[in-house]
Parts: sequence; structure tokens; C-alpha cells
Amino acid sequence: MIGVNKYKDNSKEIDIPLLKIDDNVGMNQIRQLKLLKKSRNQSNVNSILEKITEECKRDSNLMPFIITAAKEYATLGEIINAMKNEFGEWQENVGF
Repeated sequence: MIGVNKYKDNSKEIDIPLLKIDDNVGMNQIRQLKLLKKSRNQSNVNSILEKITEECKRDSNLMPFIITAAKEYATLGEIINAMKNEFGEWQENVGF
């Protein structure tokens, strides 16, 4: 490949800044998620997640229900789990 292993210009030093994320960022996200779950209306969240599972059985357009779930502050994981209840999870067949 030209420029990678042939005709390489070693005279230029490339300085690529790396993004460094402090451990506190992750802890802050977890704390905010816990606060969000405490402040949302859990019965509304449960209701819309059940509705998503029901609509999966009917082969309906799920997008309106997913949008409603997001507006009720359901997490992406909760929405996906509601769909997994009906569709399951794809597993790749490994073969040689």
C-alpha cells in the first residue's frame, strides 16, 4: 500500500491528540441515570414497554411506540429488552 509500507515519509512526525476520559465521567452518567429513573413515571414506562412487546407480536410499525417510550424516559436498553421479549436475540452460527 502506497504511503503505508512503501514511499513512506518518515521525516514528518504526526501528533494525534488522544481523547482522555476521566473515570468520574462514567460515575456521573450512572448517577444521572439513577436520578432519571427515580424522577420518571415508572407506571407509564412499564405500560409503554408492554405495549411495544404487544405490537411486536402484531408486526406493527414500532417507531411511534419507541418515540413515546423515549419521551417517557425509557432507556434504550429497556426498549430493546421489550423487543427481545418477542423477537429474541440473533446468534451467529459459527462454522468452518
